Amino acid sequence: MLRLNQVIIGNEPETVTFEVPLSYDALSSFGSLELYIDPSEDEDSDEGCLAGDFECKRATNGNCLLVWSTIYESPGKHALQAGVVPNKHPRLAEYLIGLPSPFIITNLCQFSLISVHFDPQYGVNLRVRLAELNGAYTVKLKSTSGQLLKTITGSTTNSDVKVHWNLTDEHGNTCTNEAFDTLFHITLPDSGRSQTLRGP
Repeated sequence: MLRLNQVIIGNEPETVTFEVPLSYDALSSFGSLELYIDPSEDEDSDEGCLAGDFECKRATNGNCLLVWSTIYESPGKHALQAGVVPNKHPRLAEYLIGLPSPFIITNLCQFSLISVHFDPQYGVNLRVRLAELNGAYTVKLKSTSGQLLKTITGSTTNSDVKVHWNLTDEHGNTCTNEAFDTLFHITLPDSGRSQTLRGP
C-alpha cells in the first residue's frame, strides 16, 4: 500500500514523482503522506528523516502522488520510504511506514533550502555543494516568464558555491520581481562531468 512507483513526468532529474497505491481521498480523512530519505535505526538518528521538499497530490486515478524536489538532497545512492502520519485517528497510534526503496540522485550538486527565499532589500543568496571539490559554474537568473536578467560565473576548489545577487540586472536596473527562476550549469573537471539543472 505504501510502495513507491516512479512515474516519468518530464521534470526529472530535478523533480521526481512517485505514485503510491493509496486513495488520496481516503488518506485525507485520517492522515497525511510523507517521504523519508535514508532512514536510520541508530540511537542518535531519527528513523525516517523527512525529505527536504515534497508534496502530496491527487493522481488522475485517485491515488496519491508524491512530488519530490531532489535538488535539496545530496547526490548519490539513497533509500526512500513513504509513510503515513495519522491525524489523531483512534486506530492509528503510530506512523505507518512502507518498505525502503533504493534511489540514485544523478544531480551534480545539492542546493541549500535557504536558497528558496530571498530578501527584496538585500538580494538573492544561493548556497550549493558540488559533488566534487573542484568545479566551475554558470548561473542564469531569469524572470518567471523566461527573461534573462543576470549571468554569474565562478569556480570553487572546496565544493562549496556561494552566489549573491543584488537584484541588479545586466543593464543596471533593479529587479522588483516577487520570484525568480535559476538555471545552473556545472562542470566538474576532475571527472569530466557536466550538467545543467533548474535551481530553486
